[in-house]
Amino acid sequence: MSELSIEKRILLNLLARSFGSGEVVPHAELSGADFASIARESRDQAVLAIAFDNAHVYKEFIPDNVYAAWRKQAFMTIARNEQVVNAQNDLTRLLTEEKVPYTIIKGNCAAAYYPKSEQRTLGDVDFLISPERKEPTHALMMDSGYTDPETGSDYHIAYVKDTVHVELHWEVAGLPHGAAGERLRRYFADAVERAVPAEVAGHPFMAPAPAMHGVIILLHMVHHMVGVGLGLRHLYDWAAFVQRTGDELFWGEELLPLLDEIGLSDYAFVMTRVAGRYFGTPCPCWCGEVEDGLCEAIIEDFFASGNFGSKDKTRASGAGIFVDRRATGEKRSRIGYLFHTLHTTTLKLYPIVRKIPVLYPFVMVYRVLNFLWLRLRGKRVAIGRMFSVAESRQQLYDRLKIYEVEDD
Repeated sequence: MSELSIEKRILLNLLARSFGSGEVVPHAELSGADFASIARESRDQAVLAIAFDNAHVYKEFIPDNVYAAWRKQAFMTIARNEQVVNAQNDLTRLLTEEKVPYTIIKGNCAAAYYPKSEQRTLGDVDFLISPERKEPTHALMMDSGYTDPETGSDYHIAYVKDTVHVELHWEVAGLPHGAAGERLRRYFADAVERAVPAEVAGHPFMAPAPAMHGVIILLHMVHHMVGVGLGLRHLYDWAAFVQRTGDELFWGEELLPLLDEIGLSDYAFVMTRVAGRYFGTPCPCWCGEVEDGLCEAIIEDFFASGNFGSKDKTRASGAGIFVDRRATGEKRSRIGYLFHTLHTTTLKLYPIVRKIPVLYPFVMVYRVLNFLWLRLRGKRVAIGRMFSVAESRQQLYDRLKIYEVEDD
């Protein structure tokens, strides 16, 4: 594994410094550093505000125009975060007034563990309710000015209000197929009842119990990592959670036994070791050993992907070729995976086919022909290239033993 570039090392150093770790990169190595590239990378990895907050230690090496643009983007990130927080406040106020038990998931729940919670880049607002409350809560949302663009799934409904996306979940996203998925459904059955009060920058809400939050983070990471790809923001989520809670009793009493049972303990160990190596966060006594080469390969994978695969269209386009068989419960050929993803994304992107099934074959044919047309125009990645990248990723992810449970 080649050594990380100076730009990657500086970005990781900026993130490590937010945890109170990381020595300043020696000045002798900084003269050739491309700080405009570092600023772009922090944006692509959705850690821009965190990185900029520590960029002052290198200010003499950063061109004034780059520093000014980076600062402006950091302010914009925090302003957008405030907009999402306000949307969350409106939602939680509505649910509380209408006596709908809920828990916020991901987003601000992850931010609550950050050294500076306001710096986590927020996307949408996700909340979880009990399945039996799905229909009345949906009606409440619609009556309260939320619009449903019908882009949900079998486990959530997506809404938009004042440009902020809000997702109503009655099941945690990313549950695997088979015994592991059923075990997790039982585990999350009382997630709303076990919710605990939380607060970010003076804004209160209900959050999952810490152990459940840890499982939700890992499921979210796995789901996107073996899909379009995952960036540094979600590794930082895990690092912040481990740093804040790693020595608490719930790890040994609840979280680690569950991860062993469903086959995610190795994944948790690897992510903890990667975070420890590059962010300087602790590796508690429960964390197993992980070879250096695997840590290096994983951090390069995060850099290659960017947040939700934003940096590499080949990786994102090829995700469906090797959907992890341990998550889907079936082993398919490469073409089989490709058509499996075509099917599932068609249902998601064109919800009308659920209501009018006769349209399904026409939409499928349209999507195939549209892909071929765009490929001829050079606007889509060649399938051969997609296969090559997907196979390389599969070899790496197989080393994480995702959802592999050891026989007694």
